[in-house]
Amino acid sequence: MLILKAEQLQKDWDGKEIFRDVNLEINEGEHLALIGDNGVGKTTLFDILLGKTTANKGTIYRKYPVAEWGVLEQSPYFAEKWTVLDFVKQSNHELFKINHDLVVLQAALNKNDSTEIIERYNRIYQRYLDLEGFNWELIIEKQLKEFGFLPNIWDTPFTALSGGQKTLAQLVRLLVNQPKFILLDEPTNHLDQSVLKYLTDWMQGYSGTILFISHDRYFLDQTAQGIYELASTGTTRYLGGYSKYYQSKEQALKAHLAQYEKQEKERKKLQEAIQRFKQWYELSHSAASVRDPIAKKKANKHITRMRAKEQALERLEEQSVEKPKTTKQINFNLTNTAFNAKTLINLQDVEFSYGTKSLFSNLSFSINRGERVAVLGKNGAGKTTLLKLINKELTSSQGKIAHHPALKIGYFAQELNDLKIDETILDTLLGLSSLTQAEVRNILASFHFRKEDVFKKIKDLSMGEKCRVASVKLYFSKANLLVLDEPTNYLDITTREKIEEVLAEYPGAFIVVSHDLYLIKRLATKIIDLEDEHKCFQGSYLEYLDHKSLKQDNKSIDVQNIITQLKLRLITLMNKDIPEVEEEKAALLAEIQRVKAQIGELSNQ
Repeated sequence: MLILKAEQLQKDWDGKEIFRDVNLEINEGEHLALIGDNGVGKTTLFDILLGKTTANKGTIYRKYPVAEWGVLEQSPYFAEKWTVLDFVKQSNHELFKINHDLVVLQAALNKNDSTEIIERYNRIYQRYLDLEGFNWELIIEKQLKEFGFLPNIWDTPFTALSGGQKTLAQLVRLLVNQPKFILLDEPTNHLDQSVLKYLTDWMQGYSGTILFISHDRYFLDQTAQGIYELASTGTTRYLGGYSKYYQSKEQALKAHLAQYEKQEKERKKLQEAIQRFKQWYELSHSAASVRDPIAKKKANKHITRMRAKEQALERLEEQSVEKPKTTKQINFNLTNTAFNAKTLINLQDVEFSYGTKSLFSNLSFSINRGERVAVLGKNGAGKTTLLKLINKELTSSQGKIAHHPALKIGYFAQELNDLKIDETILDTLLGLSSLTQAEVRNILASFHFRKEDVFKKIKDLSMGEKCRVASVKLYFSKANLLVLDEPTNYLDITTREKIEEVLAEYPGAFIVVSHDLYLIKRLATKIIDLEDEHKCFQGSYLEYLDHKSLKQDNKSIDVQNIITQLKLRLITLMNKDIPEVEEEKAALLAEIQRVKAQIGELSNQ
């Protein structure tokens, strides 16, 4: 059953075409992703589908009105005073207001049970019953629990939640209203791996219809049944997740290129034939005369053949395919200053605390020449803090961090707050080197900052553009250790892949915090897990997962062995004769209860 159909949509801003020939077709129960380069208009397309803005051309069929859709936004509105429960309940303004009025009136009744207050309370209470308000409350509580929000969190201020928790709270808020169709705009931004898994599992099990924007390749593989790629010239639909999309696109590009090359060979062949017949005609024509009818006949034959080739060339031009266009990528390489020592930095028994709260302790590891270190952990585990300690922005509470005297660090901050917002892009980078303005502009062009773009102020840039400026700063750093905090956030897939290539070829070492599992799986040679007892694992991400799995299996075997021993102990105790002395009898019963409790605890692990 068709849920949404958009045909030939076109959008212009200030006379400039953003995209055209956009077609979408979404059926009930489908989970489809929308991808595309930064700035191509993905969020604008969402706004058109939602009726927030209008297309200059095209039509949209919506089976259900937009009021019955659910939308997860990148920056939802919320009042500072709202609790988690308030935020979710606000999804239904009428029921939220009635619920609030009932609470206020109940408090008033406790002080003054006047007839007027009682009548008003009864009238509002009846309205609440008519709208099935109590059933609405039960649905909210059930959904909150399903998404990991236990009752002790409900009164927590919404502002105090982590980025991942806010995303999950938004999902609860929209699901409470049982939407007919869900739109998700970058749902994976800032999610740690545990929350990302929760979101992934939910999407895999959700039977409703979803259209979502994402640049997370792993998430696309796990959740997308199909992908729409948006470009300025329209949309193309692919089956499956990111891996299948990538394979299909590569195959289509190769087929297109082969067709184009075949066409160009045929064009060259026809052009050469036309030129050859023309030359033969001219030679035969100059030799032809009334006295030499054979030469004249040859000349006419050549002109006939030349015209046939010209017609063939015209037909080829009419059916010609354009040369495949490859996506423009940022183009740069990172270099480092010479560094001959083995160890760049060494951490020994490092602890960091905020007040009385310890983020981590007894943390020990080193970063050696050429290593690629990935830091794992939930939001709030201290990943960014660890990078700031390495970058000397913070000082450890205990332990020692030793930097090699020749160490030169290039730092990429997640918040991008090391950029001076009132400077232009050009001024920001002119201050980093002795290069001339022309030389800096040439470098900026390779990062897609051309012409007047270089005079944009940092504060006026999109987050993707700010990430590119931060990448240019790394280019100028000549560092032998890169400290990278979410370097691919806000970047489109094409740019993420280019950043991976650059890091793979970088001759120095780097330590990275990233939720991009594709990047971690491809590049990491050492893993620091801030949750797993701050363990340092030498090896790739996949090797680390195998290690954890084996460790967990061994732990399970150990637990089962202990449970078996306890059960044997319990059987022995149960078969003992009951002592006649009360103290001994009580001691036996206590021991039986203790063993039972141990079995229960271990069985629930």
